[in-house]
Amino acid sequence: MRCEACIARRQLSDATVPNGKVLGKCEGHRPWLGPKAQELCISEATGKSEYNRLLVRSASNAYFSQLLGVISLPDSDDALQKAVNLVYDDFLQETESSDQIKYERKKQKVAAALFGFSDEAVWVEIQRRQGGQDKQYKSIKQVEIETLLSSPFEVGEDVPESDFYARARKLDRIKPKLLPLIEPI
Repeated sequence: MRCEACIARRQLSDATVPNGKVLGKCEGHRPWLGPKAQELCISEATGKSEYNRLLVRSASNAYFSQLLGVISLPDSDDALQKAVNLVYDDFLQETESSDQIKYERKKQKVAAALFGFSDEAVWVEIQRRQGGQDKQYKSIKQVEIETLLSSPFEVGEDVPESDFYARARKLDRIKPKLLPLIEPI
């Protein structure tokens, strides 16, 4: 380490020495727990304040907080996979095209299970299974945007116990000159 003003030098290894006074006394700040989360830094053995020391980033005792801001949305693929699960073994396992899905929908159990899903979406899921591919895991943000863009006018129920509720807003109150610039809200 070097002071730019006076050109004084000191070795970085001095900061790793336990109870070395190089980095000053510990004030007990723990910002990852919130603004008022302070802990006394008193040594149990001596009863005196402890001093800060350098912590190597890859050390096993290092704490690295990670904050994520997300909206918890139902994964539309998850609903499709559950629907196909209900009828896959009995009706869809030997399906060879999306045209056969139309035929299978004539059966009441298949029609009820696949209600709300297009034949193309069901066919993609069947192909994934027949190809032996694992479920594709998506990032949280990817699931969010897919759900919001592919949803009908309303998603979920507007009740207190509901996990999620969203509805599209009509564009009738928007200024006409802005309409070409906005698709959905």
